[in-house]
Amino acid sequence: MDGPCWVPAAAYSQWTFRFSSSSKFPGTGTPISARVCFSAVWAFFGLALLFWPLAAILRRHYGRTLDLTPGEWRARLRTRIVCLIEVVLLLAWIAYGSFAGKDFSLLSSFFDPWLRLMELAGVMVVFGTRIAIHNCLKAWGNPNRWFWSKPGETLIALASVGLTWFIFNWHMLALSLNY
Repeated sequence: MDGPCWVPAAAYSQWTFRFSSSSKFPGTGTPISARVCFSAVWAFFGLALLFWPLAAILRRHYGRTLDLTPGEWRARLRTRIVCLIEVVLLLAWIAYGSFAGKDFSLLSSFFDPWLRLMELAGVMVVFGTRIAIHNCLKAWGNPNRWFWSKPGETLIALASVGLTWFIFNWHMLALSLNY
């Protein structure tokens, strides 16, 4: 989209709202693209972690096995571990943000080691994006892989890229703890 435009709220209504790629949610300073990215990342990682054990239970019940090479098996396992680290990181940042807003002592140097630990997890997430992309490429390169696993691995890789964008966009890997 090239600049802001007017979009009608409904075809039969006279109400319109201004929308652009930098539009913000009403009452917040957060851009729409950041909220959409954050929500999509939560959804994809949550679904991946939910369906991982569920699929294993269903495969066991129906006597099916995953026909993966040892390299694909390791890449798949590493991708799920990256998903788990990403969810833990998101939960840690949300908890820190909500508690720091109520208790300003969390903004003191007492909490700095925990912030460094969250930054270390952020670095692991950034490098884990490469693992997720590698697993996605392996999934698409295997013609024997189940069809729906390929889009699933693609969504996980895209969510990892989205979280990496979110981490860099919101400067969550700062070298300094001056805030």
